[in-house]
Amino acid sequence: SAATATPSVALDLPPYANRVENGGFEDGDLAGWVRDGDTSPIRSGFLSRTGEHAALLGFRSDGAAPGESMLSQVVAVPEETPALGFWYRVYRSSGADSVEPNTFEVLLATGEGGEPRVLHTDRLSASEDWQYQWVDVGAFAGERVKLTFRLSQPSADLRTVVYLDNVALGASTPQEAVWRDVFLPLLLRNWP
Repeated sequence: SAATATPSVALDLPPYANRVENGGFEDGDLAGWVRDGDTSPIRSGFLSRTGEHAALLGFRSDGAAPGESMLSQVVAVPEETPALGFWYRVYRSSGADSVEPNTFEVLLATGEGGEPRVLHTDRLSASEDWQYQWVDVGAFAGERVKLTFRLSQPSADLRTVVYLDNVALGASTPQEAVWRDVFLPLLLRNWP
C-alpha cells in the first residue's frame, strides 16, 4: 500500500497587547530601539518575515571584525501571563570548524543596570530559515525591563548576520474573555 502524507500546520500566536514599540521595525530607522556594540544594528529592507523591514544585527561592509551587535528597548512587562515572541533568521559565511561559533542571545534585565538573564541562546552553527521563539517571562511580571538582542562574533573569520522581526512582549492569554473566529482554509487533495 502507498504511504499517506499527513498534513501539518504551524502557527505562531504572538502575545496579546504588545508592549514593544516598533517590534516589526516598520517605523523610522529602528525607532524606539537603542543600538549598541562594535557593529550597530541597521534597519533592512532586504529580508523580512512580514512587512517591508526587519532589524539586521552584525552587518559590516568595511571588512573589520564585527564584535558585538546589540539592539535593546525598555519595556513594561504585564502582570498576567507575560510572554516574549520573536522571529529571527541567520546567515553565516562558511568557515573553518576550528573557529569559535558566533552566538545570538536574548537577555532581560530589571532596573537600572540590573544583571541580565539569558532567555535564549543560539550557537549559530549554520545558516537557518526563519525561526520563531516563544519565551515565558513570568519571572519579570509587573516590572520594567531592558530587553536586549545580542549577536557576538569573536572572530572576523566567521561572518554572521541575524535578521530580527515581529518582536512582541505581552500577555500569553487574553486578560478578558475575547473570542476570535479563526478560519483556516484547508486544501485536501485526493481525499477519499
